[in-house]
This record gives sequence, C-alpha cells and structure tokens, in this order.
Amino acid sequence: MEMIIKRLYITDSVKSRIYAGLAILIILFSMYYWQNRYVEIHAVIVNEAVNRPIFFDNDMYKVLEREEAPECFYENIEFVLDHMSRDYIIDDGKVFIRYKLMKDLDMVMNFTYRTSDSIWLMEEVKEERLKLDLIEKSTGIKMKNRYIQP
Repeated sequence: MEMIIKRLYITDSVKSRIYAGLAILIILFSMYYWQNRYVEIHAVIVNEAVNRPIFFDNDMYKVLEREEAPECFYENIEFVLDHMSRDYIIDDGKVFIRYKLMKDLDMVMNFTYRTSDSIWLMEEVKEERLKLDLIEKSTGIKMKNRYIQP
C-alpha cells in the first residue's frame, strides 16, 4: 500500500511540473505574439500641451488620428519604412507595423517628420533611382521606381 502511495505522489509531482512548464511556455508565447503583432501606424507629433511634469517618455508625444495626420504622411510612409528597413503590411490601403515599433513613439515621430521632409525624400528617391540604374546596366532589365516622386 505504501508503494502505491509513493508512486501516486511521484506521478502528481511530475504532472504538476509538466503543467507548470506548459503554463510558462504559453505565457512566453503570448508575450512574444503580443510584441510582434501588427497594428495600424498613426502619425505622431510632439505634445506641446503638456503642463505637468513628464514621468514617461510617451507622455511627450501625441498620436494623431487618420484625419489629423499630415496629408503626405500616408502617401510617403511606405517609402520611409522601406528606406528604414522596417517590416510592414498593407491591407485595404492601411499600413500596419509591428506593435513593438509603434510603441517607440520617438521613432514613429521621426517617420512622421521624414514623410513631410521634401528635401530628404527627393535625395532618397534620387539615390534609389541611381541604384536602379546600376541594376539596369548590369542586368539589362528595365527597373521602375515604385515610389511616387514627392
């Protein structure tokens, strides 16, 4: 009888370890998924209306709705994200980026300013055209610049 109780105790201990291990794996997977999911990108500007002490960096920024964003933001954001080598998805005309990137409001504000900076955009479009010309010369295949000229 004592042997059966010991065997039952060991089995319960092993089961609890398996359940604890599975719970930890589920929690880790959920955290990874939450950080790497895609969310819609919004324009971000400096929040000048803050009249209180700032404890968190994100309090310094204001996330704009689609209607409040600069008119060129959604036209040029694809070019800026490509240039910065950031992952994004386009679905129904909306641009989605990873959640952990959208959480970094300082970087998204930088993207917002770059979409409006016509000098930077012109330089980068010219640089890309030069790269495409090089590819055309070396391969003989006609390359088309996929970005709208700013």
